[in-house]
Amino acid sequence: MTPYIISASRREDIPAWKVSWLLDRIKEGKVEMCSSFAEYEISFEKVQLIVFWTKNPRPLMEHLKEIPFKYYFHYTLNDYPEYELNVPPLNDRIQTFIDLSKMIGKKKLIWRYDPVILNDQISVDDIIKRIKNIGDQIYPYTEKLVFSFVDPYVKLKNQFNSIDNDTQLKIVNELKKLNLSWNLELATCAENNEFEGIEHNKCIDPELVRRICGNKRWISDTKDKTQRKLCGCIQSADIGSFRECEHSCSYCYAK
Repeated sequence: MTPYIISASRREDIPAWKVSWLLDRIKEGKVEMCSSFAEYEISFEKVQLIVFWTKNPRPLMEHLKEIPFKYYFHYTLNDYPEYELNVPPLNDRIQTFIDLSKMIGKKKLIWRYDPVILNDQISVDDIIKRIKNIGDQIYPYTEKLVFSFVDPYVKLKNQFNSIDNDTQLKIVNELKKLNLSWNLELATCAENNEFEGIEHNKCIDPELVRRICGNKRWISDTKDKTQRKLCGCIQSADIGSFRECEHSCSYCYAK
């Protein structure tokens, strides 16, 4: 496989935990991957851009000059001390967000509040307060907020409540009120519901890729068929391994 775009990673937080591994793989020009069906190789020969997904990019920041490709970041910045058990303190992560934005520019740094969680301990008012606290501090340093609602698949069904359509709409309307002062682009990730003024995000986004890389012929608008039905991402190759992230988030699908 010789992709133009690398996703690093939906499987684990490579910027937080595996910087040396990533740099070594780039130097080697390839990474060996394993799926449920086969082992395969991803070559870096044609790579033009890396999309980083992280809750703590601080370990990678001092090495960004060693990355020979263009890049942008999805930075998941939540406030769940009860469920994100091994992330840095919230204030440190907010400062990292600001520092990274100043380093690379705000168009390359997307804020994710993902997932939005409700249960017996976290009410709608609580979640809005948590999001507001973060957003009030970081909105000058990004252009977009992407969010999704927790999907309580089997292993989570006793911890997190499904969020019904009316409650989702209430949360969205509260976010839109907050955004009157933030003026960010608001988008959902892999959500079925339509909300006025909220787009369906493409996290691997051809328009953003063009803004960063120029209008190159290799940039395709074709949806990545290997991703979920509701995912809007274009084609990329995901690297990393499931069950290796050390953040220990209770809601994680990849552990």
